[in-house]
Order: sequence, then structure tokens, then C-alpha cells
Amino acid sequence: MACVRPSSTCLVWIVLAAFCALPLLWSGSVFTYTDAFFEAMSGLTTTGATVVVELDTAPPGVVFWRAILQWLGGRARHHRHGALGAADAQGRRHAAL
Repeated sequence: MACVRPSSTCLVWIVLAAFCALPLLWSGSVFTYTDAFFEAMSGLTTTGATVVVELDTAPPGVVFWRAILQWLGGRARHHRHGALGAADAQGRRHAAL
């Protein structure tokens, strides 16, 4: 049986989430690295799931970091689907945001 080798795209998403989880863990908003990784991957993939308890009372830095992760995830998703620089129905090109 051949060994399945993950694609570089898959590795980038996993490594990115692994590093983006560190500020969440260091902030004390989540108790385990697994929760921090889940929170980071959730933000980067824009799923909206969260494990942060009492998000309304979370420190502003945590809320800001989550917002940045979701923004980055939205930009990556926007880029993956070819929406940047795409032409509209009349053939006009749109500039990248």
C-alpha cells in the first residue's frame, strides 16, 4: 500500500493554524492547545465555530485576533475561488481588494 502524501496546501493550512493558535493559548482564553488550534482553524476556514467561553467578556486582543483570523480566512477563500481580478458579466475587470 502506497503512503499518502499530503499536499503542500494542506500542510500550509495546518502549519498556519498551529502558529495562529499560540496567541490564543498564551492569552488564557482557551485552556488547551487543542482548543486554541480548533479556534484558529475555525477562524481561518471561516466556519464560525468557537470554543471560547463567554466571548463577550474576552479581552479585546483575543477578539481582535479572532477577527484577523476570520478576515485572513475570508481573503484566502475569496482568492481560492478566483474572485480576485475576475471579470463581471460585461467583461470589466475588477481590481483586487
